[in-house]
Amino acid sequence: MNIYFSIYKAIQEIEEYFNVQSIDVHRTGWGYHVDTLYRAIKVYGPTYDMYLVDNVEDADIEFCPATPQCKMLPDITPNCYYTMSETTGLPQLWIDCLNRWDICLNPSHWGTHNFQKLLSVPTEWIGFIHDVEKYPYIERNMSGDWYYLAMGLGFTDRKNLNMVMEPFMNNQFPSDAKLTVKLTPMAGEPNQFINNESIAIVYGHLPTENLNALYAMSHVSVNPSRGEGIGLIISECGMTGMCSIVSNFSALTEFEHTLKISGDVVESPYIMQGGKDFEPDPESLLKQMIWTYENREEAMEMGRLASESYRKQFNPHAFIGRLHHVFEGLVKHKKKRLEVPNPNFDEEWLRNYG
Repeated sequence: MNIYFSIYKAIQEIEEYFNVQSIDVHRTGWGYHVDTLYRAIKVYGPTYDMYLVDNVEDADIEFCPATPQCKMLPDITPNCYYTMSETTGLPQLWIDCLNRWDICLNPSHWGTHNFQKLLSVPTEWIGFIHDVEKYPYIERNMSGDWYYLAMGLGFTDRKNLNMVMEPFMNNQFPSDAKLTVKLTPMAGEPNQFINNESIAIVYGHLPTENLNALYAMSHVSVNPSRGEGIGLIISECGMTGMCSIVSNFSALTEFEHTLKISGDVVESPYIMQGGKDFEPDPESLLKQMIWTYENREEAMEMGRLASESYRKQFNPHAFIGRLHHVFEGLVKHKKKRLEVPNPNFDEEWLRNYG
C-alpha cells in the first residue's frame, strides 16, 4: 500500500505563495507531531506493507495530518484526514473542509466525540504517537529545591502561564520552590522577562538533549490549559517521570496518573474556533501545586506510573497498526480517483490567523 503524505507538499505551496520560509502553524506541537508521525510510518510502515511515496499518482491513498486552512481538498480518493481541536467547536471552514474527505481521524476520545457531532463524514479515534525512546525515564533528587515546569507559546495564550506564575510573584511558596517557564514564541513576538528570583524563563526550540536536561531538573509539569487536542507536553513530561497537574477538560482528561485542576466549562473566547473550553480555578491549581511540594514521594510515584503507562499508550508500532487498519478498509472499499484540488488552502485565514 502506497501512502501520499500530503501535508509537506501543502506547506511548500503555502510558503511559495506567501514567499516565506516557514509558517507558524507547522512550528507548533502539531507540526512536531506530524514530523514524528512521518518518521514512524517510514520506519514501521513496511511491517504492514505500507510505504510513503512522493507523487500522488503512485499512491493508493492520501493521508493528511494537518489543520484544514493549510490543506482543504484531497488530491486523491481514497483519502484520510487527521486533525484535532482544543475546544468543543469547529470553525465552519474546517467543517466544510473535513466533510469533503472520506474519513477524519482524531487523537483523543474527547475530540472524536466532538467531531462526530459536527461532521457528516465518519470520524474515528486513532490516538497519537511519540518517539518514546527520545524521552527516557529519569530518577529525580527530592531533597533539594522543588522545581515546577510550565510550557507554552506565550504568557497569555490558552495554556495560562500567567496563572502558574502568579503564586510565585505573590510569594505564596517557600524559597526552595522554583518555577521554570519554557516559551516558544511565534515568529515576530519579542522575548519577555520576569524580575523574580524564583522564576526562570527559557526561550526557543531546544534540541532533545537540552529539553531532557530541563525535564531532568523539573519535578512537576503544570498545565492549567483552556483546552488541548492532544497533550504533547504532558506526554513528554510524563514519559520522563514528572508528575503532571492538568486541567480537568479536553484531551487532558485521558492522561492517567495526573492531578486534575477544577474549573468551569465556558464559551470559548477564541472566535474562530467557537464551542466551549475551560476556565481553570486558580485556587484549585495552587492547591495541587502545594500538594506536590508537601508530598514529594507520592508525586514522584505518580510520575513513575505515568511513565510506564504512556510508553505503552504512545507506542509507535501500535499506532501504525491502527492506522493500517483504517487505510486497509478505505483502499478496499473506495475506487482510486485523482482529484483536482483548487484552491488547496485558505488564503484569508492564513493571512489573518496564521
